[in-house]
Amino acid sequence: MQVYNSFLGFVIMGIISFGVVLVGLTNVFIPFMLNYRAATFILLISGFLMCTLGAMGYVMSKNLFSPFTLTGTILGVLALIISILTIFNKNVPFIHGQREAFITLAIIILLKIVLTRIHLFVIK
Repeated sequence: MQVYNSFLGFVIMGIISFGVVLVGLTNVFIPFMLNYRAATFILLISGFLMCTLGAMGYVMSKNLFSPFTLTGTILGVLALIISILTIFNKNVPFIHGQREAFITLAIIILLKIVLTRIHLFVIK
């Protein structure tokens, strides 16, 4: 049974996401990532690519209304809202500043990865 459409792509995007988070947390920005807004945008794109390249289609085809799928969907929508508000320089409720929004987005992406891996073992 083929679980992943592109496991290699998932791993590559995971490495890129980890690098973006590492650069963002050290406050040493690189030429195409000059501030937290740019870092948030890059992390948003890589996070959604990981979601697509990982097991999202497989998980959603097995059980659309499972608690794992619904939680993942809610976390994805939350990540999208936080990212868009941060990119357009708007205030995010309960988050003070772009750095905190960046860290929150990184935590949400990590939670989604862990949730999907657990869900893959549950729905075998």
